[in-house]
Amino acid sequence: MILDAGDGVCVRANARDLGVWPKTVRRWCKRWRESAEGQPVGERLADAPRPGAPATFTAEQICAIVAMTCEKPADSERPISHWSQREIADEAMRRRLVPSISQRSVGRF
Repeated sequence: MILDAGDGVCVRANARDLGVWPKTVRRWCKRWRESAEGQPVGERLADAPRPGAPATFTAEQICAIVAMTCEKPADSERPISHWSQREIADEAMRRRLVPSISQRSVGRF
């Protein structure tokens, strides 16, 4: 995107070629121009910090919970035939995959 802009490719053509919105191309080009010249290229091209609270659960924890749901509840000595969100949350905490988790969080996974 930055190299194409430097070669004179217009914003719309650049966006079309990359499958992104023209606004995205404009934002990155502006950010490139405004960044400090002495900064390493990797830092100039890195994503900017995002607003909001940091993630509560790591990708590894989410994957472990999802993998757990692929097992039969009976294998975990649960007297049910299918996992419910409440049962998943309880079992994830029992296995110490996470310190605590709500059934709503499990439902989002």
